[in-house]
Amino acid sequence: MAEIELSGNRYSIGRLNAKQQFHLSRRIAPIIPPLIPVYLRLAQGGAPLLGDPAALSELLQPFTDGLAAMKDEDADYVMGVCLAVVQRQQGGAWANVWSAAQGVCMFQDMDLGVILPLIVRVVTQNLGPFFQGLLTSQGSGPGEAQ
Repeated sequence: MAEIELSGNRYSIGRLNAKQQFHLSRRIAPIIPPLIPVYLRLAQGGAPLLGDPAALSELLQPFTDGLAAMKDEDADYVMGVCLAVVQRQQGGAWANVWSAAQGVCMFQDMDLGVILPLIVRVVTQNLGPFFQGLLTSQGSGPGEAQ
């Protein structure tokens, strides 16, 4: 489990089971292709890009369009399945941040600025190796060792 600190709170990012990973990857598949150029640009020293809001906006536009086009049911699934494996440190214990039964966040102070980075962390931790394999295999031609 990875841990992250956001807005003064410590969160633990858990693991999705294989079935959840499969269904999550299906739901976010339409927004992955637009992310590949962003990933490659940032991996090739895109730090200057972060200082250029216009260029970053242009690069992210296909991703934001894909996100906006997601059906509400898919967005709800992504949010629910991702947040269901996140816990927040409360004193000496960890508490779930999401109630799957009620479909709600358990902490009133968690806004979109906290929830979205948590979802991204769950996706990258659980699907990152799969997507990394896809990206690195793009450079291999037929019959080449991978």
